[in-house]
Amino acid sequence: MAKLAVIPGSFNPVTRGHLDVIVRATGLFERVQVVVVHNPEKQGLISIADRVSLLVESLAAEGIRVQRERPGESAEAAGADALAGADALAAGVDPGVVGVVSVAELSSGLLVEHCQRVNADVIVKGVRSQLDLAYEQPMALMNREMTGIETLFLLPDPAYAHISSTLVRQIAASEQSLDPYVPEPVARYLQQRRG
Repeated sequence: MAKLAVIPGSFNPVTRGHLDVIVRATGLFERVQVVVVHNPEKQGLISIADRVSLLVESLAAEGIRVQRERPGESAEAAGADALAGADALAAGVDPGVVGVVSVAELSSGLLVEHCQRVNADVIVKGVRSQLDLAYEQPMALMNREMTGIETLFLLPDPAYAHISSTLVRQIAASEQSLDPYVPEPVARYLQQRRG
């Protein structure tokens, strides 16, 4: 079994579909690192710092022990003993109910270079449709060609296959409920931004 899986995304905002993929990955890999990536091609509704915080809070609410990594720190260096169950406890959740995840951010550089720095064995991506696969496949092939790191594509739970961060941002601009699409911490954050 691969030891470290990296799950990248802009998580702008994190959705229930994202959480589904992350939770399922914790059952497949010894360690999972979720990387909040700055994508200059996507419009940023939420700052990277807030996306990291919302992701940590949302994962903790799912019963996942969460560790925040400092920029430049590898998942290996952080170590399993340094896992910050405090984030989960602060959210009133018993840490370790589901799995253990570290959360990091990547503001510049290639994802595959980050994966090499943290000694990742595999990149995990959720794909909802053929369009997602068509977008992700060339990157997966290039990453493998450059470094030998494989990409594993996970299909979402059908209940979340239609949810995208883009649609959530559009709904957030209206008065519609976000509860079916995003975890509670994200819904609360977006409602506060609505005013």
